[in-house]
Amino acid sequence: MAVERNDAGSGLTVFVYDRRQDVLSDDSEKVVHCHEESYEGFRSAVYQACGISPEETFVITTTNRQQITSENFGGIVQDRMTFYLLQSIDQSLPSATKERIEFVPHYDTLVKSGMYEYYASEGQNPLPFALAELIDNSLSATSRNTGVRSIQLKLVFDDAQGKPAIAVVDNGRGMTSKQLNNWAVYRLSKFIRQGDFESDCWSEVSVADGKYVEIQ
Repeated sequence: MAVERNDAGSGLTVFVYDRRQDVLSDDSEKVVHCHEESYEGFRSAVYQACGISPEETFVITTTNRQQITSENFGGIVQDRMTFYLLQSIDQSLPSATKERIEFVPHYDTLVKSGMYEYYASEGQNPLPFALAELIDNSLSATSRNTGVRSIQLKLVFDDAQGKPAIAVVDNGRGMTSKQLNNWAVYRLSKFIRQGDFESDCWSEVSVADGKYVEIQ
């Protein structure tokens, strides 16, 4: 099963974080160029880029902890994806993971976002409408929590951080990279985004295993 080629047509390029050593590991992103579009070639390129000896054992996973094997390589690995090197599939992580996402946003997403709230608040104080939208988003994000649903409204007055701001923070799962892409590209409602919440999430959810999505 072939994988998607990069623009140059010479194999694929992926981004790898080596987190096998927990806190002591290098958190920098490594760019891995794989000229042979096979699992063996992919693994060999990771060995070379990360300075791993053939005797070392590790697993290569997606940011959703899906292990890459010879059986599923062709169906998962695509050009410019992000992967992690772990000691085992259930290794706990002390800090958030990062994932590179690249897409061209839909015109409506850039231009029309917030228009409904803007016109709905015409002639009134727009702050309650803006807060209601953020709180509604947090309610949706925490709706599948099995434990406590935490939604915090914070007023930030820190000159070092810039202008005063209002932040709504919750302990929900948030969007996966697929859901973020679908929302930005197709302007889909948050209630009909593609992909279910369970299949795209970590097998163990904790503060340390939260996801940080880096949009390029």
